[in-house]
Amino acid sequence: VLRTGSMRFVETPAPVLAFVREAVAAASAGATRVLCGFNLGTTPAAFVAEGAWRAVAGSLPVGQSLSARVELPGDGYVLAVPSNEFKGV
Repeated sequence: VLRTGSMRFVETPAPVLAFVREAVAAASAGATRVLCGFNLGTTPAAFVAEGAWRAVAGSLPVGQSLSARVELPGDGYVLAVPSNEFKGV
């Protein structure tokens, strides 16, 4: 998913960068979408994610539910999949 497919940027305030990668269905063996959020600053920052997501890697606990406001620590990041595609820990 992260190497191929489409990419849609999420509107975020500085210093956050966020985007959603979406796989071509036939090429995807796992999640079809991945939300990637990066806090490029040194202090906590937040952004709004549309839909329901679950963290799978990064600065937030694996499995943490993400909906609406996503808060990242300074220099933090999160990779998340749609809640209905989360396979658990």
